[in-house]
Amino acid sequence: MDPIARLLLRLAMLLRHPPGRRQAIVMVIALLAALAIGAADRIFGLWPREKPAGHGPLLRWRDP
Repeated sequence: MDPIARLLLRLAMLLRHPPGRRQAIVMVIALLAALAIGAADRIFGLWPREKPAGHGPLLRWRDP
């Protein structure tokens, strides 16, 4: 399941069963921290990314 669908599913579950005040505050802080880490990764390139293959998967085993 992709991350956006997982987030929407979690939000729907929270709307059905709202958490207590303290848990809601912790969840908001965790969400803001995750957004800050994601933004820092995009801006500064903190984590290395895999380089895409230069050719399709069918040609991978046919290298000369």
